[in-house]
Amino acid sequence: MDLLQLTYFCHAAKTENFSKTAEHFFVPVSNISQTIKRLEKELGTRLFHREANKIKLNALGRAFYANVSRAFALLEEGKRVVENTRNDNTGNIKILVHTCRRIVTQTIENFKIDFPNVNFIIHHTKDGTGGDYDFIISDRPFSSRLSHKSLLLSESIMLACHKKHKLANVLSITANDLRNEDFISMSAGNSLHSVLMEISTCENFAPKIAIQSDDPFYVRKYVDEKLGLAFIPAVSWQGSFSENTLLKPFGNYRRNTFVFYDDPQFMPNIQKLFLSYLKQVFQQETPPTV
Repeated sequence: MDLLQLTYFCHAAKTENFSKTAEHFFVPVSNISQTIKRLEKELGTRLFHREANKIKLNALGRAFYANVSRAFALLEEGKRVVENTRNDNTGNIKILVHTCRRIVTQTIENFKIDFPNVNFIIHHTKDGTGGDYDFIISDRPFSSRLSHKSLLLSESIMLACHKKHKLANVLSITANDLRNEDFISMSAGNSLHSVLMEISTCENFAPKIAIQSDDPFYVRKYVDEKLGLAFIPAVSWQGSFSENTLLKPFGNYRRNTFVFYDDPQFMPNIQKLFLSYLKQVFQQETPPTV
């Protein structure tokens, strides 16, 4: 038996009239009659007494109707629970953040002010393939169950150097200026390490990587300590360096950060709200003045 059979049966049981049931569901009377007959055949018993153009539930039909009615009531209750949960402004939001940690942190701070009962689970170093995340914020292509994506930020890549570095006063830095310089890099596998490798390949020089770190804070600190140069994202890292560090333009390289998420049709209300906050905060970001 299927849900359509049971739906037709319950309405016919209440009205004891196939014509009224057919009219209610906008189908021919023969559809209702044949569906009920198939249901009775599957159950191996008649559910209605039939006399001329009249039908009436028999004893087995009344017993079956009582149980099916309870089953439908449970289904409706389940539907209400799901709807209430979807519209509830509480719960957990699980996020994988590969890029733009500062901006994402700002979004979460803003969101928690308005929705203090929402809890966040945040990862930074996973690959995104098996974490069942609600949102992934990344510049990397990868396979995920999350079916939708939106561009959050497209930012230029700039060269960070100490203000006393010999390149600090050079107006137009070229690849030749970088061939013998020490570089500070994120660890291999990080997108900014890939950015350094991409630029050096395109510009035909081999970067001399003096220090690698898996923590963006220390990449900035080592530049600030005049230990090397670094290619950094212009918008998402702005405000993170001390006054000792200058950001110099170099080429036309960019980094694009996306948010990956589930079909909004199936997202709980609290996730839709967070996605809206996220996009708004990113839209307010502006490139630094060089």
